[in-house]
Amino acid sequence: VIVIFYFLIRRIFGADTAFWSALFLVFLPPFLYFSNRGFFHNVLFLDLIILFAAIMVFRPVGSLEKHAGKKKWIYRLGDEIWGGIILGLAFLTRPTEFLWLAPIIPVAMFFFRDKIAGKKLRVFFAVFAVFIFIFFFINKTLYGSWFGSGYLSARGADAAAAGVAIQESLFPFGFDLRIIFRNIWRYFFGLFPALGAAYVIGAFYFGLKVYLKDVTRAEKLYFGGWLWASFVLFIYYGSGVFLDTPDREMFSPATSYFRYWLPIYVFGLPLALGWVVSAFKIFSKNFAKVVMPAIFLFYAVNSFVIVFFTPGDGLVDVSREIFSYREIIAQTGALVPPGSVIIVHKADKVFFPQWPVALYDDSDNFYDTIAKVREERRVFYFRPGPTPKEQFHIYYKFAERNLAMKRVTIMGKNVLYEIK
Repeated sequence: VIVIFYFLIRRIFGADTAFWSALFLVFLPPFLYFSNRGFFHNVLFLDLIILFAAIMVFRPVGSLEKHAGKKKWIYRLGDEIWGGIILGLAFLTRPTEFLWLAPIIPVAMFFFRDKIAGKKLRVFFAVFAVFIFIFFFINKTLYGSWFGSGYLSARGADAAAAGVAIQESLFPFGFDLRIIFRNIWRYFFGLFPALGAAYVIGAFYFGLKVYLKDVTRAEKLYFGGWLWASFVLFIYYGSGVFLDTPDREMFSPATSYFRYWLPIYVFGLPLALGWVVSAFKIFSKNFAKVVMPAIFLFYAVNSFVIVFFTPGDGLVDVSREIFSYREIIAQTGALVPPGSVIIVHKADKVFFPQWPVALYDDSDNFYDTIAKVREERRVFYFRPGPTPKEQFHIYYKFAERNLAMKRVTIMGKNVLYEIK
């Protein structure tokens, strides 16, 4: 995918920007981190979108038409068929991403309408429509509604009402500008302040080029698409408050915002680096050949340290934790009776389906629900060791409902409690 990304960016922005964008993508912390983690399909979605864009741009199947025999129509429509299949798979992988992607596709088709035949367009949408039907069928099966989703179920929204479902799907985490700006500042710029600044400068630089009409049609489409995606994703996920670590102030590459904003990071690389490459060339090409590798080396080393050695969520610690799961399951099996509910922060895949699991949510509704469940079955709570402040808060919340949190055992860095 890195190679495909390089050729795609080279077609739009030129060889130099494409070369450095591809290299920086290899060590982009969210991309590198979630490429090495299981059950996170954000990277898979991006891979499919990059592959889809490459097929639409380079049309590899159509280029073989001259070597075909009597069945030339297969090659003539092959790119549209494969494009529809790959985009459909991307849709099934992460349907919510089409909130920003869906408007870009018809705009792109309008930009290049002189190169698109009507028959090919109909074939493309017919293939893609099959996957939309599959999506609605899955929704109906899982949620009892064509418009149901996991977000709606978590919020208790009425998925059967199409209007409610659409409204709740557009803002599943609410809308709060204060939270949005705080999360952008902390996570978009906090990951790599210099890189975050490069994205902003690149956006202004390219905006100026658009104003001066110093861009190609493809560059204008790419820049506008990236701005639109950034706007939607910042609002959609930026309004949410995700508890990825026991301590909300803890910096971790596993933070949800990093994977939710992956399209911004990845597709923004040519904009963040293009102006840097151009600026260095103003001094001299030799200057650029020395400084850019130095910047990349500094960036790559820091990215590697963040991804692999961040305490707790770095890939080294995650690897050790995965190997410890068998021991945790064995200990749990000896201490937790079958049918008991286990509250977890993000270890649901460790215990399910052997035990029913409940994801921790620091809300009164969550604590009230646990109190009701406790009347019917035993409830346990598995989590990393809490800070004294967190421990007091959780104890107090349960005490309000005449429940107590009793420590059962310590499992490495985690603690197993029983709610009584």
